[in-house]
Amino acid sequence: MKSAKNPWQQSYETLRQRERHALLALTDTLASLGGAAEEDLTRLRDSIQHLHGLYYLVALGEFNAGKSALINALLGERLLPEGVTPTTDRLHLVTYGPQAGAAGTAGAAGTAGASQPDALVEWTYPAEWLRGVCLVDTPGSNSVFREHEALARQFIHWADVVLFVMAANRPFAETDRLYLDLVREFRSKVVLVVNQTDLLAPGERDEVLGYVAEAFQRAAGYTPEIIPVSAKLAQRAAILAGDAAEALRQQSGFPALEAYIMDTIGERSRAQGTLLTAGRTGQWLAAKYKDVAQSELAAWRAEVETLDNVWGQVRAFRERQQGLLEARLGEADQTMDQVRELAHQRLRRDYGLAQVARGLGRYVVRLPRLIPAGESGRVNALDRFLQAEAPERIEQAVGQGYQHLAAEGQSLVTNAVFYVNKHLEKARPELRARLIGEVQVPYDELAALRQRDQARSLVERVLKEADLPAFVDRWSASARSAWWQTLAWEAIVVIAAWAASAYAKAFVEERGPVLLWIVGTAAVLGALGFLLLPLRRFRARLALDGVLDAMQGKLREGLSQQIGELAGRYERALEQAAGPYQRLVHSHRTRLERLGKELAEIDDTLRLLEAELMESE
Repeated sequence: MKSAKNPWQQSYETLRQRERHALLALTDTLASLGGAAEEDLTRLRDSIQHLHGLYYLVALGEFNAGKSALINALLGERLLPEGVTPTTDRLHLVTYGPQAGAAGTAGAAGTAGASQPDALVEWTYPAEWLRGVCLVDTPGSNSVFREHEALARQFIHWADVVLFVMAANRPFAETDRLYLDLVREFRSKVVLVVNQTDLLAPGERDEVLGYVAEAFQRAAGYTPEIIPVSAKLAQRAAILAGDAAEALRQQSGFPALEAYIMDTIGERSRAQGTLLTAGRTGQWLAAKYKDVAQSELAAWRAEVETLDNVWGQVRAFRERQQGLLEARLGEADQTMDQVRELAHQRLRRDYGLAQVARGLGRYVVRLPRLIPAGESGRVNALDRFLQAEAPERIEQAVGQGYQHLAAEGQSLVTNAVFYVNKHLEKARPELRARLIGEVQVPYDELAALRQRDQARSLVERVLKEADLPAFVDRWSASARSAWWQTLAWEAIVVIAAWAASAYAKAFVEERGPVLLWIVGTAAVLGALGFLLLPLRRFRARLALDGVLDAMQGKLREGLSQQIGELAGRYERALEQAAGPYQRLVHSHRTRLERLGKELAEIDDTLRLLEAELMESE
């Protein structure tokens, strides 16, 4: 029956599942990003495997620093090959087994390197403390075989604890510093093992340890555990017995190293260590490819700038369109002002006292000589202007605007297509390969002529809807009615005054005051009768201004709409022309921004998990 887990085991299992989920998400994100190095993808797969694998104590250091001898001394038996030449040409993994010896070159379940079995040799040794633990001996740096050094570097991400081995007589060689850079990148847990202390003269030991501590502090920013040992003395002690063996063992410094390892490989420490190691590798990869995504996004800035330049020209085109619209509307307004002035002149003439006199001469006295020569031409001037000259002027002004705007629109599309294609010729080859479609001019060259016809139709429609000639006819009829009403009123006033005067002369004794009163009253009533014409003219002017304002508003609205449609036509043509390129840039930019955000979120998740692990320590 399976035993129940301790609370800390349950907590670590929850953290392990969360970390595994984050690393799997990182795998998917790197696959979406594309271009991830195969060795980095291998590191990521290794990290996921490491969550449920062994706890790795990895010996790193220069060739001939005594790494193999150190591991043999820890085991108490000369298991791994040692020598003055580079004998370690592969990764040697020592795990628990019932017998001591080589287990083969194929990666066992739960051990590193299964994806490249020829790169490692597995050993087993019957030491209880090796249960769940794997001791790793790596090829030494600075050997004549550079592939050995590269193999060791590729394994650093597996290390839960790095046993950084350096010879006491040559501490911190140049290749040690290169290893330290990688260890610092992965933020591996490090213990500095200064080996071969038996070669130091009396008094040199403290000097060497001080130098090592100071050099590591300068390089990494902190001072790790530093343990001086002599693997040679420890191996000699292993074949001796009694007090001599114990004395030699204490002299070798190995009890301190063994105590450190025993404290590190406890069950809880192992659980925490594997999670920290896998998570830090994930953080390293997330940060690395977040920078890659940012760099690639920066490389696309040239494409974004190219598009910004194109759409900057579109914005300038829109501003030009608005300015052109205002200019043409100004010309149309000037023409409408001429219409308004002519109409006002006609109003003043039709409702003036001179027109009353002419009407009286024409219809009552019948004196043709009272009608000035050319009057019929002036009467019809407004009608001719409305029917022929005004539409032509408005259409001409608007039509020219359309022609200018159409020419600019065609030039905009043509030049933008040329600009984008020239940029694509100089761009990266893979950019053109990713382009779906062609950047080419799609517009119709007859668009400007059709739009001019629409302008003429608009002017004719607005004038037809306003029907100013009919309106003029109506106010002329109203003016004639006002004349006759005024004449009738004045006639009534004159007749009434005459009758009153005759009566006064016949029947009133004091005729002077009465006649004066009659004349005054007649004068006032006659003056009031002439107010009818200004009143009618004021009402006609209000009605006229309303018609002209409505006509002008419709004309402005129609012109704005048609010029906007024309400008929009060329903008759509440009969007269609540059569409393949714009879609490519937009999709890759959006993709890189999304992946960069995902990598940042994964990095934050892994760092949060690390903080929780450190708090639970």
